[in-house]
Amino acid sequence: MAERQSILSKVSTADIRREPFAHLLIENALDAELFETLSREFPSVETVTGNATLKNGKAGINALDVIDNPGMSAAWRAFCAYHASQAFFDEVVSLFGKEINTLYPTLEKDFGKPLEKLSAKPRIVAERKGAHRQDDFVLDCQIMLDDTSDLRICRGPHVDAVEEIFAGLLYFRHPEDQSNGGELCVLRAKNPAELFPNEGSIRIDQRPAEINEAKTEIVTKIPYAENTAVFFINSPKSLHKVTMRTASPVPRRHVNIIGESYSLKQRGLFQILKPGAPIQSPTPPSLIRRAMNKLRRSF
Repeated sequence: MAERQSILSKVSTADIRREPFAHLLIENALDAELFETLSREFPSVETVTGNATLKNGKAGINALDVIDNPGMSAAWRAFCAYHASQAFFDEVVSLFGKEINTLYPTLEKDFGKPLEKLSAKPRIVAERKGAHRQDDFVLDCQIMLDDTSDLRICRGPHVDAVEEIFAGLLYFRHPEDQSNGGELCVLRAKNPAELFPNEGSIRIDQRPAEINEAKTEIVTKIPYAENTAVFFINSPKSLHKVTMRTASPVPRRHVNIIGESYSLKQRGLFQILKPGAPIQSPTPPSLIRRAMNKLRRSF
């Protein structure tokens, strides 16, 4: 049953697209019967927003608010539970282990164990930076709505947060959604030397991690289509955007699956540099631990 739940159950390492960064495009990601059930039982706008107004904005429900919630369907509880579990993390590692170790060669040394031995658990969103300081990785599976009451771009070129090691999207386009656009675009830099001062950093144009459109070009445009999934390993080069979406009374529906680390052993996987900011060498985790131990002894 767990294998049937996974958005990665139909792919192998042979399906990984490695340019311009490691990602997967998965059509008909879930078995038709399971997808139809999840689509039919997709939580209402009122449930996702908590009865708040959703206009030209987005809202979501996190995995821990679904898994033990009797108000959610059994299918959604099981789906979110699996994609926020150790089993799913292990599945990602079995597929992308080579790419992760190539991108982050000190990861295993920082944690003091092989990638295959790293632990993962559901993410506590409100307290994540405090609650998960001793955890290796935490996962979330968010049920998301994105409203386009007016013509708008959901988000331009950017990279995801430095705490994130992977991300996945599964689209649940509503049968009555007549809008155009809203595709996810895989991007590459027109001038890599300008955006990537070194292998471990990206120079952005504005916060939180936005890049000027003119500095990127589209490699792949992934349609906003039902049961289509995209999955990628996050890095400074994992540039992507969502295209302009026409006005629609029907929100854009998808699931957002992420893996993150807030551990003291891993202070972000890469650097995000503002324009003109100097490149700083990250403090080795061993020095951080030594400094903290010294601080504790001073009290």
